[in-house]
Amino acid sequence: MNLPPLNEVGLIQIDPDNWVVNQSGAITTNVEEHDSPLNFTYSPNPVSDQLNLTFKSTSNIEREIGIYTLTGEEVRSVKSSSNIVDMDLADLPAAAYLIQVSDKFNKTSKKFIKLN
Repeated sequence: MNLPPLNEVGLIQIDPDNWVVNQSGAITTNVEEHDSPLNFTYSPNPVSDQLNLTFKSTSNIEREIGIYTLTGEEVRSVKSSSNIVDMDLADLPAAAYLIQVSDKFNKTSKKFIKLN
């Protein structure tokens, strides 16, 4: 499928050595997301004591949920098939962390901030 350009293209620069784009416009795409058992929301962010995860899928598949420092050190881990998971993070130091969720087939991660 060919899409007609919305505006005339004035300049395209390709710099494979530095991968720098000096001028760019916006590119809009429409991508449908599938209902993966790993799609989740979390709150609050930033968190002080307890992080609450809510999975969008209603399947009861077991998920591994890990909390990692930005250097990759695992500081918390839990397995759960519940669609709502509450994690106590009160003892963690203030920093940025990653939530990594995986099942047998998929893996995803999101960033959050921990405050004291």
